[in-house]
Amino acid sequence: MLDLLALLEDQAPLSPELRNHLQQIIHVEEFPKKAHLLKAGHLNTKVYFIIKGLVRCYVVDSEGKEESIWFLKEGDVIYPREGFDKQTMTDESMQALEDCFVYSINFSELEIMYKQYPELNFHGRRVAVRYSLLWYTLFKQLKMKSAQERYQFLLENFPELVQRVQGQYLASFLGISHGTLSRIRGII
Repeated sequence: MLDLLALLEDQAPLSPELRNHLQQIIHVEEFPKKAHLLKAGHLNTKVYFIIKGLVRCYVVDSEGKEESIWFLKEGDVIYPREGFDKQTMTDESMQALEDCFVYSINFSELEIMYKQYPELNFHGRRVAVRYSLLWYTLFKQLKMKSAQERYQFLLENFPELVQRVQGQYLASFLGISHGTLSRIRGII
């Protein structure tokens, strides 16, 4: 739990009351490799903080093909933003690529805390900004570059993910075939 509290306190100090409340309501969950934290077509009622493991977020296109959106690892906060914030069914799935241990907070508990502890709104906004900037950077870098440049960008900025994510999922994220990824890896 100290990891999550440290993440929040990196943004701003937590009051002792908020810290105590968080320690009481945070749940520890375990997901074995290949298990889903969330499947498309379901309501997402939790936000997760990854303690250990690797998770892939993906959608299924109109042809039934899985398209990886991103990968999250230790220290990351994970939830499909749209489905969570609106409390609607999501089209996104989250799957453990490794055995995962996570902290989770239910949507209803989080909403109560935002009202009860207004300081938490600052923390939530900072986490949202962090991931919004990440998405913007990824979109800009990965949509405007060649396949080799996209892979090079990941290699330079997210080397751990390049090492940990299976080739088929990495290729899907980059928008290339597994064969193209293999050729690029052979060049670089």
